[in-house]
Amino acid sequence: MYWVILLMCLVGSVSFDEYKELETLKQSSHKALREYAQRLAAEDSKFEGVVKFGQELQAVKDETKVDVAKLTDQNKHYWRAVLEMTPKDSSILFAHAHLHAARGETACADTYFLLGSLTAGKSHRAELDKYKNLRNELNKRAAQEIGIGIKLHDHGEYDKAIEVYDRVIAEYSNFALAYYEKGLSYMMMGRDETNLKQKAMQMYAECRQRDPFFWKAYQGSDPNVIQKLQIYLKQVHPFVSGKQRTKEGFVAFAEGCEAMELYPFAAHARWKLALIDSENLQEHIKKFLYLIEKCGCEDVDFFKKQFKFNEEK
Repeated sequence: MYWVILLMCLVGSVSFDEYKELETLKQSSHKALREYAQRLAAEDSKFEGVVKFGQELQAVKDETKVDVAKLTDQNKHYWRAVLEMTPKDSSILFAHAHLHAARGETACADTYFLLGSLTAGKSHRAELDKYKNLRNELNKRAAQEIGIGIKLHDHGEYDKAIEVYDRVIAEYSNFALAYYEKGLSYMMMGRDETNLKQKAMQMYAECRQRDPFFWKAYQGSDPNVIQKLQIYLKQVHPFVSGKQRTKEGFVAFAEGCEAMELYPFAAHARWKLALIDSENLQEHIKKFLYLIEKCGCEDVDFFKKQFKFNEEK
C-alpha cells in the first residue's frame, strides 16, 4: 500500500514539460535536411533525379506539414535519385530518415538509417552516431516516465497508469511503447468488458502504426495481425536485431517486409541486394520494380524501361 500511495504522489508531482530532448533531435535532423537539400540540388545536372529531389527538399520548410509518402515513396525523382547514387553514398536514405526524425517518428527513422548504414561510407558514420545518441537520450527520458506508469499498472492503479501514458503521448506522440503499455492497462481493466478490450486493441494498432517492428503489439484475434507477427519473428526480426546480418538474412528481411506490406522498406532492401548480390541481380531488380509500383510511385514505366532482362525461352 505504501508503494501505491508514493506512486500516486509521484504522478502528481512529476513535471511533463516539453521534451527538450525531442526538440533537440528534431532540430538536428532539420539542419541535416537543409544540408542534404543544398548538396543534392547542386549535383551535376546529368543526375536528374538527385538534383530534382534536392530541389524538392529545399522547398520543405516545415517537415511536420509535408506529406512524406508523396515526397518519397510515390515520387519518381526520389527513386531515380536512389538509383543514381553510388553504393557507398547513403545520402538519399539518410535524408529520408531525417525527414521522419524531424517529425519525431524515430522508429521509421531508425529503419531508414539501418538500411542506409549497410553500404554507407565513413562520411556517414559520425552522422549516424550523432542521431543514435540523440535518439537514445530521448527514449531514455520517455522510458523513465513510462516506468512510473508501469509501476502503477503493476499495483492495479490502471487509471493512474493511463494518465501517465497519456501525458507522455501528449509530448512524444510517436513513442510506440506508450501506446503498448496503455493497451495493457486497458486490457487489465477490461477483462470482462468488450469496450475496454476494443480500446486495448486500438492502442496496439496505434503502437504498430508508429513502429511496425514492435512485435509485442501484434496481439488480438485478427488473423492478419497474427500472420504478420509470425512473418516478423521468422523473417524480419533476425536481421533487424542483428542476429542474422547475412545475405540470406537480408533476403528474408526483404521478403518479410513485402509480406507485411511494408513496401518502401522492402524496395530499398531489394535495391541494396541488387548491389551486393550480383548472382541474383535480375530477381532483385524485378522485385524492386514491383515494389516501387506497390508504393504508388508515379511513372513506374520510366523505371521499367531502364532495365532489360534476359527472359528464359
